[in-house]
Amino acid sequence: MDEQPTHTSDDPPKRDESPEPAGSKKSAGLSPDLMGFAGMGISFIGCIAGGLLLGWLVDHFAGTYPTGSVVGVVVGLIVGAYSFIRDAMRASRAARREYERAHPRSQQPRNPRHDC
Repeated sequence: MDEQPTHTSDDPPKRDESPEPAGSKKSAGLSPDLMGFAGMGISFIGCIAGGLLLGWLVDHFAGTYPTGSVVGVVVGLIVGAYSFIRDAMRASRAARREYERAHPRSQQPRNPRHDC
């Protein structure tokens, strides 16, 4: 019988690749970035729904229907948009830092037109 070696000096040792639990993010194929973006969208919708709920409560107790609901939705849109843009800018800065860490400037090719 020919026995093949389990490990040679040319091949890296194999990792123990145990299966991931059924509910883990890795097994579901969802990256942390994707989950963060989904959270941004849910937060935006939550701000609008919260504004609508608060406006409806004002309408219900003050008898000002539909003014409170409309104002609540508009305030929810503004707060949600502010939160969404703030989170998007934060994610953009983090991605930029990660890219710059992975690709230092000294390794980037130089543009010959800018060597004046």
